[in-house]
Amino acid sequence: MSLDQIIPLILKPNETLDILKIEAEGAEPEVLIGARESLKRVRYAAVDVGPERGPKQVSTGNSVTRILSSMGFHCIYTSRDGNRVLFQNMSLKAISEESYAIPPERQ
Repeated sequence: MSLDQIIPLILKPNETLDILKIEAEGAEPEVLIGARESLKRVRYAAVDVGPERGPKQVSTGNSVTRILSSMGFHCIYTSRDGNRVLFQNMSLKAISEESYAIPPERQ
């Protein structure tokens, strides 16, 4: 089952997802390909791109960056070891600190 099949079951049509964390042991490109529609509703994607793909344990960084860049995401952070990358969807408004405040009715 792909994320494009799951996300519509979780979110209402006009809702967005603030962050999507992807750790797929080397299958990150396939996960992203199965999430093309859902990613339009994701503000940030945090992806583990460490060397885990196939018998040669290759990094998925180049493939992940290519896929997300083609969808309007920009890389805004890379860990020192290069294994964790944070992308921002430039077509969605960034999250401000005020977004995390607890609404008065829930306090």
